[in-house]
Amino acid sequence: MERGKDDPSFSAFVRHSNDSPSIIKIVAGVLLVPMRTLMFFFIALCCCVLIACVRVVFRGKDAIRLSQKVFKLHCKAVLLILGVKVSKPSNLQSAESQFMHPVWVSNHVSYMDIIVFGACFGCPFVAKWGVRGAPIVGSIAKSIGCVFVKRAKGSTGTGAVAALQAYGKGWNSNDGLAPVIVFAEGTTTNGKSILRFRSGAFNASQAVPVFSIKYKYHNFSPAFDSLRMSWHWPLFAMEFSHQADVSFVGISQQQQFSNPEQQVEEARRAALSAQQMVAENLKCDVSVGTWHDKVEYLQRFC
Repeated sequence: MERGKDDPSFSAFVRHSNDSPSIIKIVAGVLLVPMRTLMFFFIALCCCVLIACVRVVFRGKDAIRLSQKVFKLHCKAVLLILGVKVSKPSNLQSAESQFMHPVWVSNHVSYMDIIVFGACFGCPFVAKWGVRGAPIVGSIAKSIGCVFVKRAKGSTGTGAVAALQAYGKGWNSNDGLAPVIVFAEGTTTNGKSILRFRSGAFNASQAVPVFSIKYKYHNFSPAFDSLRMSWHWPLFAMEFSHQADVSFVGISQQQQFSNPEQQVEEARRAALSAQQMVAENLKCDVSVGTWHDKVEYLQRFC
């Protein structure tokens, strides 16, 4: 029996948005969409050039640290041209004190999450291996110290754990590098429900700071849930303004065990704890859906 749109497994992917723009927005979009698109790529190109100059003059961690600062300025410029206002954590001092931890986690709502966290903290992020070779984006991602993971079909996630553990071992808060941000759900949602947090980040670090992100909107939702990029970007770019709220919600602690099986189970417990912290902060539901449910939803209803 086929499942309908109201199936609980699909709750995190259902659009809660008016995706039909008004006549005024369509007229304004004729100017805004191409202008913002061109400015976006121009700023990204400038970021690449500046980072290339940094890497000519500096090496090692100095180059990564300065590249992250350039990336932070780049993200702020992108948010400015897109009309995205970011509400930083009210406990910003507590959030910035978490730079002693190499790995952070957050829920994942939109591709804009990377830009928002970049503007706030200059964070690198976990990305698919294929991003390394992408024009402009790949160059920036490599330069700021992103962690690249190969996601093979049927993968157990051990590659992500190993990559994050390697990042943590080579990371020192005294170097002035930003922590890596892990979007623990593994995919984007509608922001009304969150998916189960994967335990990879919690296997890689004993204490993991937990953040949440949400977007306030009246009509169009920035959530990249079940809308195709070819339609989402123009609708996003024709909106006059957006509001993103970032919150530091606490630290997910875990005990250390010599027994590998116990350690895996403890990481799962820590991931569940982090998920509950984010759900309570956002006052949203916890979905039973998975990545496979999202694929099915996209294939059948989009």
